Amino acid sequence: MGFIESVKICFSKYFDFSGRASRSEFWYFTLFLAIYTFIIGLTVGVVLETRYPGTSKADIDYFFDSFGTIFFIPLLIPTFAVTSRRFHDFGHSGWIQIGFYFVMVISDSINTDTGLVLFLVSYILFYVYASQKPIGENKYGAVIR
Repeated sequence: MGFIESVKICFSKYFDFSGRASRSEFWYFTLFLAIYTFIIGLTVGVVLETRYPGTSKADIDYFFDSFGTIFFIPLLIPTFAVTSRRFHDFGHSGWIQIGFYFVMVISDSINTDTGLVLFLVSYILFYVYASQKPIGENKYGAVIR
């Protein structure tokens, strides 16, 4: 499965939290999100710098955090959906991702050093995302090739 096909599948399954997602579908969509984020960030930075020369980094960050999120809201649901389907491919419930994200948000909002917690949660998520899928059907459906 290629890059464009994976992105099309993720958008065509916008609200589909059932079934399974292959590693290539998940990782190509993740690459799409990274490219999208880079382009939005670059565009915001260039527009602010040309429109308002001498804009501080703090002002650019504030603008990006405030208004840039508008560009990411439409991508939240397909991101959660493909992540859920990726967990299904591994044989686990897609609801697990909510627990991981909850731990990450809570540990990030605590004023202490939370680097270890974020590292461990990220490592576990990466392991699940990158793991070889189980052979054969599971309770979430047939193998995706």
